Amino acid sequence: DYSVLEKPIGKVYYDEVISNFQYDKAYTKEIQEEVKELEKEYEAKKELAEKLEKQREEEYLLALRDAEAAIKDGDLQMARDNLLAAQGMKPSEKEVAEKLTQVNNQIAQKSNNSERYAAVIKTADALFASAKYDEAINAYNEALGIKGSDSYALDKVKKAELEIKALAEKDNELSVDEKIDQEYKLM
Repeated sequence: DYSVLEKPIGKVYYDEVISNFQYDKAYTKEIQEEVKELEKEYEAKKELAEKLEKQREEEYLLALRDAEAAIKDGDLQMARDNLLAAQGMKPSEKEVAEKLTQVNNQIAQKSNNSERYAAVIKTADALFASAKYDEAINAYNEALGIKGSDSYALDKVKKAELEIKALAEKDNELSVDEKIDQEYKLM
């Protein structure tokens, strides 16, 4: 309430009896008390604003730290959320905008990799189902190149290798049977 500032701070008048200026002591004392109260309110608001600014800065730094930790952990969505929060607190910070752009690009790339991985796995599964095990192994290895140590692709590679081995053993058995048949015919 600044209404106290609309009033005069003191009242002075000329007293002809004493040929000098006089002031209204009671009025001046009352106004000075109101001005002091206004100053106290101003200082309290200033202190509160400083506390809020300090808290905002701490929250900003916390959001940046959390974003960095999320990036290290590979949780790009959490990193993005924290960077957006930091950007909301300080929209003019270029560092945050640059990191946000990097994270958004990584999320897009990861999404593209996921789509590519799914397509390669689908092809590999079709090759495996049609007993083209060597080609299926190549496709699963391509999927592993996209998505590191994926347990599904690794398991399928092992199964395909076991199928190839089983087919080789079966061919071997046929060859042994054919040899026995040939020896029998020669007798």
